[in-house]
Amino acid sequence: GVQTCALPISKTMKTKNRIELASHAVFNKLPKWKQEALKDDRQNKNYDSRVMQEFAHEVSVLVENNQEIFVTTE
Repeated sequence: GVQTCALPISKTMKTKNRIELASHAVFNKLPKWKQEALKDDRQNKNYDSRVMQEFAHEVSVLVENNQEIFVTTE
Protein backbone atom coordinates (compact mmCIF):
# COMPACT_ATOMS: atom_id res chain seq x y z
CA GLY A 1 0.00 0.00 0.00
CA VAL A 2 0.93 3.66 -0.10
CA GLN A 3 1.95 5.28 3.16
CA THR A 4 2.26 9.00 3.68
CA CYS A 5 4.06 10.38 6.70
CA ALA A 6 5.28 13.80 7.74
CA LEU A 7 9.01 13.96 8.33
CA PRO A 8 10.10 17.21 9.94
CA ILE A 9 13.32 18.63 8.64
CA SER A 10 14.77 20.47 11.60
CA LYS A 11 17.83 22.68 11.82
CA THR A 12 19.35 20.18 14.25
CA MET A 13 19.18 17.36 11.69
CA LYS A 14 22.42 16.88 9.79
CA THR A 15 22.41 18.65 6.44
CA LYS A 16 23.10 15.41 4.57
CA ASN A 17 20.02 13.78 6.11
CA ARG A 18 17.84 16.82 5.38
CA ILE A 19 18.96 16.81 1.75
CA GLU A 20 18.31 13.09 1.43
CA LEU A 21 14.78 13.38 2.84
CA ALA A 22 14.01 16.40 0.69
CA SER A 23 15.36 14.60 -2.40
CA HIS A 24 13.04 11.66 -1.82
CA ALA A 25 10.06 13.93 -1.24
CA VAL A 26 10.65 15.98 -4.40
CA PHE A 27 11.46 12.91 -6.52
CA ASN A 28 8.30 11.07 -5.42
CA LYS A 29 6.11 14.04 -6.43
CA LEU A 30 7.52 14.20 -9.97
CA PRO A 31 5.74 12.72 -12.97
CA LYS A 32 7.14 9.38 -14.11
CA TRP A 33 8.80 10.89 -17.20
CA LYS A 34 10.79 13.32 -15.05
CA GLN A 35 11.77 10.52 -12.66
CA GLU A 36 13.06 8.51 -15.64
CA ALA A 37 14.87 11.56 -17.05
CA LEU A 38 16.59 12.11 -13.69
CA LYS A 39 17.64 8.47 -13.50
CA ASP A 40 19.05 8.65 -17.03
CA ASP A 41 20.82 11.95 -16.33
CA ARG A 42 22.38 10.58 -13.15
CA GLN A 43 23.49 7.39 -14.89
CA ASN A 44 25.00 9.41 -17.75
CA LYS A 45 26.46 12.00 -15.35
CA ASN A 46 24.52 14.74 -17.12
CA TYR A 47 24.20 17.01 -14.08
CA ASP A 48 23.64 20.14 -16.17
CA SER A 49 20.36 19.01 -17.74
CA ARG A 50 17.31 21.22 -17.26
CA VAL A 51 15.42 18.49 -15.37
CA MET A 52 18.38 17.92 -13.03
CA GLN A 53 18.78 21.66 -12.41
CA GLU A 54 15.08 22.07 -11.60
CA PHE A 55 15.20 19.06 -9.28
CA ALA A 56 18.24 20.42 -7.43
CA HIS A 57 16.56 23.80 -7.05
CA GLU A 58 13.35 22.30 -5.62
CA VAL A 59 15.34 20.19 -3.16
CA SER A 60 17.40 23.16 -1.98
CA VAL A 61 14.29 25.30 -1.50
CA LEU A 62 12.67 22.58 0.60
CA VAL A 63 15.79 22.13 2.74
CA GLU A 64 16.29 25.87 3.25
CA ASN A 65 12.64 26.47 4.17
CA ASN A 66 13.10 24.10 7.13
CA GLN A 67 9.50 22.96 6.85
CA GLU A 68 7.82 19.59 7.26
CA ILE A 69 7.92 17.41 4.19
CA PHE A 70 5.72 14.54 3.19
CA VAL A 71 7.41 11.43 1.86
CA THR A 72 5.27 8.80 0.13
CA THR A 73 6.54 5.24 0.30
CA GLU A 74 5.14 2.34 -1.68
